[in-house]
Amino acid sequence: AWDVSTADYDTKFKDVSDQDTNPYGVSFKPDGTKMYMVGYTNDTVYQYSLSPAWDVSTADYDTKFKDVGDQETNPRGVFFKPDGTKMYIMGGATATVYQYSLSTAWDVSTADYDTKLKDVGGQDTNTYGVFFKPDGTKMYIMGNTNDTVYQYSLSTAWDVSTADYDTKLKYVGTQDLTPTDVFFKPDGTKMYIVGNYYDTVHQYSLPVVAATVTTVAADNIGQTKANPKGNVTNTGGENPTRYIDYDIDSG
Repeated sequence: AWDVSTADYDTKFKDVSDQDTNPYGVSFKPDGTKMYMVGYTNDTVYQYSLSPAWDVSTADYDTKFKDVGDQETNPRGVFFKPDGTKMYIMGGATATVYQYSLSTAWDVSTADYDTKLKDVGGQDTNTYGVFFKPDGTKMYIMGNTNDTVYQYSLSTAWDVSTADYDTKLKYVGTQDLTPTDVFFKPDGTKMYIVGNYYDTVHQYSLPVVAATVTTVAADNIGQTKANPKGNVTNTGGENPTRYIDYDIDSG
């Protein structure tokens, strides 16, 4: 588990073009029974149910969605608090992270904008993925302009308006010139970058002086998300309306 070089394609995917023909980000409920996709065409987050859990080919649209166009006309990333009560959107047009509260956990149709945001344009003006530490005290942004991951600390956990840049970053342009998403293993010892330029998922170990990297080729990858078992799903790229599932061997 968590060794991306052992990933094998499961020949399982989900076509989401009936909802949006230009999907960017994807996020899963921790138990694998819900999937969320943010679409650029309609500036909307869509919700799906999976049965069995983590089998993306079984995803059915719940006819539940949240239009985030009032805040962002180019949403590129979506992230949920582990209990499903908060949602965060990474805006590409504004280089801003927006925060929403869900009155019913994991029901995206109940999401309301908290009027809380974090402008990260001071670090990068072409932002894609957003990721939070499981306790909500750290936030990470994938910047495409500088090919860099940026780290922020939240003085109030899960309140994005309290995020301050830690002046800590990781340049990943040596591995890929078009990074589009970032994901961390829950214990913080592994970081994964999706690279669109080389169609590759890159793996890093933390903490190290020089990060170690392994790669796995894919078909023009857009964004990736992994589940607690170490399975990875990617979307975007050559077949941008398909979510593709990979299994990562134990190890």
